[in-house]
Amino acid sequence: MADHAPAGRGRGNAAREYTTVSRWYAQHLLTKMRGIDEGNGSLLDNSLVL
Repeated sequence: MADHAPAGRGRGNAAREYTTVSRWYAQHLLTKMRGIDEGNGSLLDNSLVL
């Protein structure tokens, strides 16, 4: 079976890069949600994040 990973980069590296980007995005989103006031707490306080 052919390996379709970019030259010089293995599948493990792609998985690490995906994890890094996903964590950054989640942290950025949660920080923004924390800053939105809804009167009885922040948007983050009133949300369920899975």
